[in-house]
Amino acid sequence: MSKFEEKLADVAENFANDAATVDRENSIPRSHFDQLASLGLYGAFAPIDARGLGLTLPQLCDAVEEFASACLATTFVWIQHFRLLAAALNPDAPAIVGDLRHEIVSGRIRGGVALTGLQPGPVKLSATATSDGWVLNGEAHG
Repeated sequence: MSKFEEKLADVAENFANDAATVDRENSIPRSHFDQLASLGLYGAFAPIDARGLGLTLPQLCDAVEEFASACLATTFVWIQHFRLLAAALNPDAPAIVGDLRHEIVSGRIRGGVALTGLQPGPVKLSATATSDGWVLNGEAHG
């Protein structure tokens, strides 16, 4: 087992130890995401020259499987970042995304999904285009 695989296993063990609490409290400790970032996993499939890990699809799938078996909630939230990562790696990405590429790959900026806008009733979350990009207003609860 490589040193990296040992670190993955240690993080997965930490997640498994916390899983019942995560389920009971309906809250994921920030430390889970910080552990993923410390291993470089927010840049899992980013190429090495972009300061990512350069994991192959099978390697990424193995990591996802290991973490999901330990704490599905953490893994589900973490993999939401992958869409932002893919956008940041796209050479045709808007300039602002490209400017933030290193922060996205490192996990200092993390992507996610807010489904509040899909709920019936009054609008709870809106996005307004500005000359500098977008402004988000409202509430999104996880």
